[in-house]
Amino acid sequence: DCRKLAEMGVGGFCLFGGNTKNVETTINKLQTYAETPLLICADFEYGLPMRLSDGNEFPHAMAVGKTGDINKAFKIGKAIAKEAKSIGIRWNLAPVVDVNSNKINPIINIRAYGEDIETVNKYSGEYVRGTHTEKVMSCAKHFPGHGDTDIDSHLEMPMVNKTIDELEKSELIPFYNSINFGIRSVMIGHLYVPAIEKEKIPASLSNKAVEYLRSMMKFKGLIITDALDMNSITTLYSPGEAAVKAIEAGNNIALMPAEPFAAIESLIEKAKSDENFYSLLKRSVELIVKEKRWCGLIPQFAVLEEGSQIFISHQKLALNVAFQGLEVTGDASLLPLSSKMIFAGFAYLQKEDDIRSASRFFTMLAQATENDCDFAFIDERISDENIESYKEGIQDSELVLFPIFIKSRAFHGSLDTGEKLNATIKRIAEGRKTIALLFGSPYVEDKIEADLVIKTFSDSFPSLAAAIVKLSGRESALNL
Repeated sequence: DCRKLAEMGVGGFCLFGGNTKNVETTINKLQTYAETPLLICADFEYGLPMRLSDGNEFPHAMAVGKTGDINKAFKIGKAIAKEAKSIGIRWNLAPVVDVNSNKINPIINIRAYGEDIETVNKYSGEYVRGTHTEKVMSCAKHFPGHGDTDIDSHLEMPMVNKTIDELEKSELIPFYNSINFGIRSVMIGHLYVPAIEKEKIPASLSNKAVEYLRSMMKFKGLIITDALDMNSITTLYSPGEAAVKAIEAGNNIALMPAEPFAAIESLIEKAKSDENFYSLLKRSVELIVKEKRWCGLIPQFAVLEEGSQIFISHQKLALNVAFQGLEVTGDASLLPLSSKMIFAGFAYLQKEDDIRSASRFFTMLAQATENDCDFAFIDERISDENIESYKEGIQDSELVLFPIFIKSRAFHGSLDTGEKLNATIKRIAEGRKTIALLFGSPYVEDKIEADLVIKTFSDSFPSLAAAIVKLSGRESALNL
């Protein structure tokens, strides 16, 4: 199907899955089928492992925002762009410039640089600058702002119920800032924003939203919809309708329609019967070609000579940033953990696939502390019988660690864990000293009681490693 789409003349693809080696091979093959070089994009907000099985993973944006060093955002943007370009990807759909002003936001959360406009502006701007140094395109998302929402737009359409004046003083400021930093593209979210578009349709399909970005904010680059295969679109429109409405609204790219061949057929039929629509398509192609020239795809795609690399220096950067972004509160006398101390660990998992990260954490902890830690995995389904069994198994432990893996996830819904998590921690610990490690959302801290809390603002590998460094007292090895 991808080959056929390339031969039909699509402008590019959005990449998901695989490893760097087979992705590079696939992209090179697809480029040979296309008459005009393809522009390949991907969501690499915190590095290639956000979508691929390898590459270097960096801390999530909120962890970077906690470092106090905007140069780290520049270096990470540059490093990710360098790795992306090495496998043929010239467009990173990042950074997120939403301000996470709503603590129960189920989809932005640690993907945002912070909860305030100044932090988001400074760090996202440097990420953009770093990205552009490698001639890789950047993308500010999710216009006009997804930070103050409590619904995941992958599931249904959230509403941003603010006046234009309120939007101009909050959500829109980071987009103005991104434009000033020369952002190459803006992604419009599937958000109902009545202050901009009274009709109950997503901003991504609203001509008024696009015009606001073009006329009021003077943005001249590419405008792309959020993925059109999300529930907030597919429950309301057919693939063909969504694609046509996206272009009619003034978007230059209709991203990932649920059925691409049906979408293309609808676009062709509309263009044949509507001269204005044909002009919109033509103008979009001109803008896309302009960006392909900017990032070096035109006049001719060429495989980079160096191919994909390990980028060892990026691993050190990621760990240093992750450690610098840690926040530790509570009884500091509990650190570092002693090899003579008997402790146990219970990782709280939001989803079953968190078990991989939790296992990594406990393995590294045992190595770093030279201590055989008893550990187990728990979730919201834990029973009274399980709790009693765990308590019996850790009778000799002096300290109990609770790594907690909760973060925003597409299609997952609410982040609310209720009171059960804290009750579980208290019952298992049964009066012992406790350390909670928040690998992801920092807002879990409001719901738990622990003697020491370590917030990493990320569940990426370098953040796991940074927490281990803190627990084991090996900071000197980082050469910060």
